[in-house]
Formats: sequence, C-alpha cells, structure tokens
Amino acid sequence: MRAAAVFLALLLALGAGILAGLWASDSGSASPGGSLSCVVKPSCTGSEVEVLRMSSTSNAHAGTPGGSGYGSVVCCGGVEGLGTSCTSGVYDTVLTLSAPTNAHVAAAGYSEEVCLSVEAGGAVDCTYAPSCSGDYVCLATISGTTNAHVADCAGAFPSGSKVCCEAVADPDRDGDGFWNDKETLYGSDPDDPNSTPEVCDGVDNDLNDGIDEGFPDTNPGGPKDCLDPLVDTDGDTIPNPYDDDDDTWGPLPPPGPSPGPPFTGAGASVDCTVNDGTAKDCIDDAGEYHVGTDSLDACRDDEFDDAWPQDITNDAWVDVGDILMFRPVIMTTPGMVFWNVRYDLAWDDSIDVGDILMFKPVIMTQCTNP
Repeated sequence: MRAAAVFLALLLALGAGILAGLWASDSGSASPGGSLSCVVKPSCTGSEVEVLRMSSTSNAHAGTPGGSGYGSVVCCGGVEGLGTSCTSGVYDTVLTLSAPTNAHVAAAGYSEEVCLSVEAGGAVDCTYAPSCSGDYVCLATISGTTNAHVADCAGAFPSGSKVCCEAVADPDRDGDGFWNDKETLYGSDPDDPNSTPEVCDGVDNDLNDGIDEGFPDTNPGGPKDCLDPLVDTDGDTIPNPYDDDDDTWGPLPPPGPSPGPPFTGAGASVDCTVNDGTAKDCIDDAGEYHVGTDSLDACRDDEFDDAWPQDITNDAWVDVGDILMFRPVIMTTPGMVFWNVRYDLAWDDSIDVGDILMFKPVIMTQCTNP
C-alpha cells in the first residue's frame, strides 16, 4: 500500500510538473476556437484572410490586400472569427506600410496599417523577434523595424526579424463559463448566458425541450430520476432526492428527512480519500451541476454523455492525458479569456493545483458501464 501511495504521488507530481512546464514555456497546443496558421502563397482560400501582399518571397516591397496586385500573399486562418480589421473587435497591427503598394514597411509609424483581428472576447498580439515561439506563428520576415523590405518566413536579412502573431478566439462568447464547443455539442446556446448544458436538477438549464430532458425517467409521469423519491440510482439505500451523490455509493447519511431509514453504510461503500485502483466518481451532485457533468452516471455512455468529472477527455480513462488538458485554462478565474467552469473540479472559482489534486483518488483508473 505504501509503494502504491508513493507511485501515486510521483504520478501526480509528474502530471503537475508537465503541466507547469507546458504553461511556463507556452510551448504551443491547440487553442479553443482553433490555432492560428499563416502561409505565403499566390492566393488565399475562402477560409483564410489576406493580411499582406509582397512583390516576391524575398527582399520584397509590400502592399495592402486592397491596394496592391502583388502575387505573394500572406494568408492566415484556423481561428474562429479571424479578420483583418484595424478598427473593430480585438486587433493588433501586423505592420505599417509607407503606401498601399510598392511600399517599405515598419513596426510602427507609416500611415497604412495591416492588422489581424478577432471578435470581442478574444485576443491578438503581434511582435517582432529573431524567431517565433509558443503559440506565436510567423507571418513574414522584415529587414528591420523601419524603412524595411519583407520576405516570407524562410527569408533572411543580416539584421532582420520575424513578424510573429498570436490570435485566440473567444472560447466562451456568452461568458457563462461553458465553452462554445461544449454548448454546441450538448444543445445549449453558446450566445445566450442563460442557456447552459442541461443537468438533472429540476430546472430547464438549456431553455429548450423542457426540464431535465435526456435524463433517465424510471417512473414516467413524475420527475426524472434525480428527483424521484422512488429511485436509488447508485443502490446505496438513499433515494436520489435525499442523496448528495446519486452516482457514487458513499458512507454518509442523508442530509435531510428521508422516507426510509437513515443510511447505515450497508454494503460496499466508496472511499474517496485513497486511490485503490477502482474507478469512482467522487464528486457530489452539486459539484457535478457546477461543472456540467451527469450526476446520475459515473461513466460515459457515449460521446454525448459527459459523466465522470475527472475524465476530461471523455474516454472512460482518467490518466495524465486528462491533466494535460488543463494547459489552456490553468490559473484562470471567471471573466478571464480561457476560464472554463468544466475544469473547476474543486468548485472555488479558480482553476489551479487544487483542481489537479482532485485526481488523486482516481488517477490511472478506467470506468465501464453495465
């Protein structure tokens, strides 16, 4: 048992260390809303935006997309709502140009600007460096920061710099804490903060198709199973309305009046203080409502059933891969760009090491459904 505990501690430390290292180095991973990609080519596809035109791919003059006919085009895409506005949304200047065509470029100071933009709630940043790192991608090479020529990213100048930009779409357009992709998958409206993924709590959370739709209803005509006093989903002798955790057999008595005798712990109860290699939910119903998981099921039925709170990847395994999913959201709080309530396992409005520690009783376990 002691060896197992030491192994668990080392594993959690490894996961946290990898996560911290990735975050500190910003070494690049898929961002919510897509990842920016840019390339120089003769023309852009319909899913890309034109940022800059060049007379050639090396030692070239520059032009704006609307003011030049040059045949080498900096095309960018991959981010939801990406644009080239210099006046609306969230934007940053890529370069300034001395004229709409046949122009020299500068980091700042010329009258013509070319920009990258995203919708409100996202983030854009452009800078100049010997090379681009992390989530910054290269758009072009410039011979200097003023009165300069341009080249593609393979180009080189004796004292040149890369034009490096990062663009991130707003992963949560309505600011309700649930990212757009999850709301779309589970049927709530990503543009309405009052519409959130449905949980079984007696409320129409997603504002469509009624109350608690999609959840089990053992006794049709009454409430769904989560509120039905005749149903005991986890078999712990506590009817669901009086059970703090409907999908985990726990040793605690019901907190309020019950139609039956108090729970005495008969049968095999779950110990959520240790990792014994057994898959278990270990987050109560209120916590599952908070993160938007299925309080009546401790293991996924399919890709649409987000049931096990620590199974971030929803593959019926809890392992280091789930911990690494925290990279974009670690050290965020409500209102920050990458805040995602799905990861707030400790339910304290802060995604940090406390949430990682919630993996302790279940790391390296697999769940199955009957």
